[in-house]
Amino acid sequence: QLKNEGVPVLFRPLHEMNGEWFWWGLTEYNKKDSQRFSLYKQLYQKIYHYMTDTRGLDNLIWVYSPDANRDFKTDFYPGSSYVDIVGLDAYFSDDFSIQGYDELTALNKPFAFTEIGTQKQDGNLDYSAFLNTVKQKYPKTVYFLTWDEVHSPSVNKGGSSFYNDSWTLNKGEVWAGSSLTPIVE
Repeated sequence: QLKNEGVPVLFRPLHEMNGEWFWWGLTEYNKKDSQRFSLYKQLYQKIYHYMTDTRGLDNLIWVYSPDANRDFKTDFYPGSSYVDIVGLDAYFSDDFSIQGYDELTALNKPFAFTEIGTQKQDGNLDYSAFLNTVKQKYPKTVYFLTWDEVHSPSVNKGGSSFYNDSWTLNKGEVWAGSSLTPIVE
């Protein structure tokens, strides 16, 4: 349905593969495992071909997103033919110390924070400060996503400043410049 409506979809299969909490990832904390790297790449590529070649879903934007707090961020990378955007899932106490930005932007793909939040879920993430850090240290960032409502700008600090900053683009502004009607509100 989304393809028929001309709606692009950010598709992020097999995320946080460099962590040990999903079956497709590492089996031990920060343990180098060349066999897992190879198997992951094969699986990712098979999913890609199934979705694009077999299912004909050419509206998918493929997002590769390792965990910022683990090593081996690019060891799982399936290849530039299979990825449109690279990103980091980053849960942090200091947004200026997120690891992996340079490593992923070196892959010459657009960069995103594919999940963000604080390690303490206490409503103290300052989005105005986070945006300033992005401007200073991670300027190639094209988007970010909060994992859930606990990490949302609306329930943390600096949300209003963040939403009104000239660097941000909000859903209303996206739809205002489009002939599309939003499917999900």
